[in-house]
Amino acid sequence: MALKTKVKVNHITNLSDARYCAGMGVHYLGFSFIIGDDTYIDPEKYNEIKTWISGPEFVAEFNNADISYIKNILSRISIDLIETNQPDILNQLGLIGKPIILKLDLAKYQSFEDLRGDLSYANDMVELFIIENTSKNTEIPDFIRELASSFRLLLGFNIDKTKIQTIIDETAIYGIVLQGGKEEQVGFKDYDELADILELIEIE
Repeated sequence: MALKTKVKVNHITNLSDARYCAGMGVHYLGFSFIIGDDTYIDPEKYNEIKTWISGPEFVAEFNNADISYIKNILSRISIDLIETNQPDILNQLGLIGKPIILKLDLAKYQSFEDLRGDLSYANDMVELFIIENTSKNTEIPDFIRELASSFRLLLGFNIDKTKIQTIIDETAIYGIVLQGGKEEQVGFKDYDELADILELIEIE
């Protein structure tokens, strides 16, 4: 199956999610190694899941974890990309030799120029950017369209089945970010929301 845009699914915690997303043509599977996060996955469980999946690239999500913790986890797993929300450790992460995804939160920026500054600074050091927005205002600003022409952006907010076609057609973004979820019981998942979006962007 092929999709109209690149898709990353965050916070996968179980084999059911991983298999489903791989079968639907998702490009990036994200796994949270942030201790205390309710979607944290143990490295051993991650390694078990990975043996059953082929096709997508695997992303280790670290957010604000320090470099020593990141190196410790990476010594125990096989991963394709590293995700962080810290521009100031990109040089250190680059020495690890894996492509990097940098996640930036619009809510933390006072101006468009400040955001562009961080994107420009990091552009040569990262593979992709994720743009999220933790503020209450989740409308997609017009300047995202401008930035998408210069940077490889995955849009991580305000995505639902009523808006997805417009987002793809009008923003020229590189891709989108969707959310995984917990199993209701082992082997049983409700995929309605995720499936609705993936089916809408499927190339027939």
